[in-house]
Amino acid sequence: MKNKNIKKIKEFGDFQTPRLLARQIALFLRNSGIDPSTIIEPTCGTGSFIHASIETFPKADIVGMDINKDYIELISEKITSIKHKKHIFIKQADFFALDWKKELNTYKDPILIIGNPPWITSAEMSILNGSNIPIKSNIHRYSGLEAKTGRSIFYISEWVIITLLNSLSGSNGALAMFCKTSVARRVLVCCESKKLMISKSSIHLIDSKRHFNVSVNGCLFICQLKPNSQSYSCTIFQNLNSDHPIQEIGIIDGNLVANIHLYEKWKHLHIQVFRYKKYVDNLLMSLLDRKKCYNNW
Repeated sequence: MKNKNIKKIKEFGDFQTPRLLARQIALFLRNSGIDPSTIIEPTCGTGSFIHASIETFPKADIVGMDINKDYIELISEKITSIKHKKHIFIKQADFFALDWKKELNTYKDPILIIGNPPWITSAEMSILNGSNIPIKSNIHRYSGLEAKTGRSIFYISEWVIITLLNSLSGSNGALAMFCKTSVARRVLVCCESKKLMISKSSIHLIDSKRHFNVSVNGCLFICQLKPNSQSYSCTIFQNLNSDHPIQEIGIIDGNLVANIHLYEKWKHLHIQVFRYKKYVDNLLMSLLDRKKCYNNW
């Protein structure tokens, strides 16, 4: 049984969210002013966020999906005793086979998408011959050289989050997902390149070793969406209890800036360096042209 669970973790990136942590997240979102009419967990696993959402948002319609039939049967069995279960919909579904734009249009907004998508990379999934993988596509529009050097390798969670944000863009809603901090940063860059309608985003650092027994930099990544809003800065907090950000990242001139405050303070040096580099490049080109002329003579 233990070996079966290990295989499941590897193939599905299956790190189940502890029930207590899921409750803390749901309460945090409610206290932050997020008040959804529909809550969707597209990779619900054993249902930690489903139960936390039922407790925290009793008036919301709650939708849980997972590719794993065993999980769906387990959750369905657990919610049979809930009085208002007519607002809870649990179904088996393959995330990568759904038309998410069409799917989300069937639910009442504002929509909150919550969860803990697989942390495994597309390359690791392929090596394991796992079935829980999206159709290969160049989501960041990398060049052939970048693809060959490995830059195009992405986390399944990255693909999941970008797909959902792209489908939510233009409507009122929010997304709150566990992921690696590096994934959150890459998603932010992708949102800017696609001009998705993000009104506000934040990263709240999570002790992954404590909660999931994995040594990675994990976080809760929250994006709020509104029509005609395009904000690509993101505040970073030490944890869920912190009121003051420790850092603010954002996209400036197409590049991800690790600290907007420091960038604004020292950007004049960056401009000077850029001008000096341009001067040196022009000087080198001039010298090369002279050398060519001399050789021809």
